[in-house]
Amino acid sequence: MTGATSGSGMARGVGLAILVSYAAAVAGFLVIGPPLLHASSVPDPGDATGGRRFAMALALFCVAAAAIAVLHVGHIVHAARNRRLSADARALWIAALVVGSVVVLPFYWYAQVWRPVRDAAPEAAAAEAGIRQGSTH
Repeated sequence: MTGATSGSGMARGVGLAILVSYAAAVAGFLVIGPPLLHASSVPDPGDATGGRRFAMALALFCVAAAAIAVLHVGHIVHAARNRRLSADARALWIAALVVGSVVVLPFYWYAQVWRPVRDAAPEAAAAEAGIRQGSTH
């Protein structure tokens, strides 16, 4: 296997890992975190582990918020350095990511991270086939 195919395969894996991380962080922050925090903050006189449950829920909530922030900043930096975009398109994506935050990020990920990797995969395979063909003759 040459670097072209393994590189695009690795980039595709990284792209999927980013999406899964983002989905898990959003789920933890918006869906799981608040109900868990609320349920664990209601005092139950017969439950000695209530404080521990609350601390764990708060930790999950904070980790999810930090993951969202890191992914968000990473995508803003990616947009700023993305040379496939014109200056106007870069500025528009950055503004959209800053203002739209959690809603816009999956659209940017699909349009600027996932699609270029997916579209490059057939080209990388063709380039590898050409390399193999050239080396056998």
